[in-house]
Amino acid sequence: MDGWMRLLDEFIVFVRMILMMSIAISFIILLSINTMDILERKYELAILKAVGYTRREIMGALLLESLLVATPSIGLGIILGHVVSEILLRIFTTATTEEFILLSTTIYSWKAIGIALIFIPTIILAKLLSIRYVLRLNIAEVLKEEPS
Repeated sequence: MDGWMRLLDEFIVFVRMILMMSIAISFIILLSINTMDILERKYELAILKAVGYTRREIMGALLLESLLVATPSIGLGIILGHVVSEILLRIFTTATTEEFILLSTTIYSWKAIGIALIFIPTIILAKLLSIRYVLRLNIAEVLKEEPS
């Protein structure tokens, strides 16, 4: 029994490491996507600065835009993840025989929501880091260029 508990503890550490790696990878991907988005929209953002929008207003609009896209996506991800995990759990438990150890597994919705909420600060941080470019825009240079 002691061996099983040690194995279970090691598995929990492994799952937490996978979670941290997924957060780090998602941060890098979000940072890249947000930076490319801002680079493509630099003409539009320079116009906003030229007509008098403050840096804070531009940052707020970009953050709000990200959250308006991310929030429904996270909600849909929680729902689909829960449904798929329930289906896979049923397939797994019906495919095993009594010769194998059957794990009594319960999928807690509050844990899925908690993990998904970890990604909201990740989204905000990635957006804030990519917004640094907007704060350093030279309006005159950007407006001289042809919009792409």
